Amino acid sequence: MKYVVVTLLLCSAAMSLLALFYMAVTPLLAKRYSVTGRYYAWLVIVIGLIIPYRPRFDHAIVKVDMTGNSAMPVIRVGRGISAAVSVPDALPSAVPGISWWLIAAAVWMGGGAMPLLVAWLFFRHYRFLKRPQRWS
Repeated sequence: MKYVVVTLLLCSAAMSLLALFYMAVTPLLAKRYSVTGRYYAWLVIVIGLIIPYRPRFDHAIVKVDMTGNSAMPVIRVGRGISAAVSVPDALPSAVPGISWWLIAAAVWMGGGAMPLLVAWLFFRHYRFLKRPQRWS
């Protein structure tokens, strides 16, 4: 569960940043590309938000060696120099005993329930609008 939530958060954050960047450059792209091309670019961004899958690459440029229980991991850049870098503690939880990824999962599920709330409010508003027509 933890892996799914962390992957979902990372993919959502990356695609949100990509969407913000695309919104910023859209006025520049409007002069050069057609509406259809810009539509398909948005379609790729939306599909990236819907499907939280990203391919994994095994050959990284920067490798972090986390062997042992040392507080300072060793980072190797390419095949050359190694350097020890201090890493701050993981995100502290606001509530003791509950990890941060459980809180993130609860927030995400709450956001998933939002369409149900909006549908219920539209239904109530529709009933409210029908009541004066019935009594007039």
